[in-house]
Amino acid sequence: ILGSCLSPADNSPKIVVPGKASDNELFAAKEIRKYIYLRTGELLRIEKGKKGEPGSGIVLKTDTGYGEEEFSLTTTGSGDGKVLEIRGGTPVAVLYGAYELAEQLGIRFYLDGDVIPDKQVPFDIPLLNIHKKPLFATRGIQPFHDFPEGPDWWDKQDYKAIIAQLPKLKMNFIGFHT
Repeated sequence: ILGSCLSPADNSPKIVVPGKASDNELFAAKEIRKYIYLRTGELLRIEKGKKGEPGSGIVLKTDTGYGEEEFSLTTTGSGDGKVLEIRGGTPVAVLYGAYELAEQLGIRFYLDGDVIPDKQVPFDIPLLNIHKKPLFATRGIQPFHDFPEGPDWWDKQDYKAIIAQLPKLKMNFIGFHT
C-alpha cells in the first residue's frame, strides 16, 4: 500500500504519514487516498515521512499540543508547491481531519452511507485553514430496539456498516438500549 505500483510519478502530490505511523494514521492516509480518487480520479502515493517532505501533498501529523479529538487542516505554499497539513491531538483526531478533508472535497457522510458527487473534478490541494474540536466529549448513537425497521432486524453486517460511519461523522460512541 505504501508506494503502490499504481502510484503516480515521484514529483506528483503525495500523502505523507509519520515514520512510525499508527494504524489509525495509516487508515486516515488510505481514506484520504480513496476519497481523492473517487472525487478526482487521481491516485496519490502514500509514503512514510522524511525531512523536507513533501514538495507538494498532504502531510499527517499527531501533535500532543492539541486536545484529544482536536484537529486542523492548514494549507501552505502555492501552485505546485502547496502542502496541506492535517494535524490532530491523537491518531483518531487525525482520522477526523481526513474525513473533514473529504467533506471539503464535496463528499457527504450519513449514517446510512457516503454520498459522492457523480462528476469528477480536477485534483488540486484545497486552500484550507480549519481548526475544530468537539463541543461534547461523548457523541454518538443509541439505537432503540422497539421499531419494525430498527436494530432488532439488523444483522452483523448492518451493525458493522453503521459503526463504520460513526468516525466519519466524528462520533465516538454507540450505546445499546436494553
